[in-house]
Amino acid sequence: MSGEFKGYLIEVLEAIEDIESVTEGLSFEEFAKNAVAVRTVARDFAHISGTSKHMLSGGGGRSGQLLFLQRLGFRGRGFPDFNHVKADVLWDVIKSDLPVLKARIEDFLDDFGSE
Repeated sequence: MSGEFKGYLIEVLEAIEDIESVTEGLSFEEFAKNAVAVRTVARDFAHISGTSKHMLSGGGGRSGQLLFLQRLGFRGRGFPDFNHVKADVLWDVIKSDLPVLKARIEDFLDDFGSE
């Protein structure tokens, strides 16, 4: 795995941790009413999506292992753009997909450390 690829993994992990920090302790109702939190999370998802595209184009032979990231490209999850994202869609991704994505990124980083 290249150093550039590792950097992308770290960027995605940092965005996930930012999302976790912003939403920690919030109920869906509190999240949906907090426009700053919704915009921050949408921005982080946009960053994850963009970074994932770079990772897929230069995955260092691991493209097959990164299909999970491609599935989480987020634009296919109901947001035509990140300016008009719905809080309920974001919340669903936060609760269902983000923990799995975080674990996958951590696994890739662990693998990088053993190479």
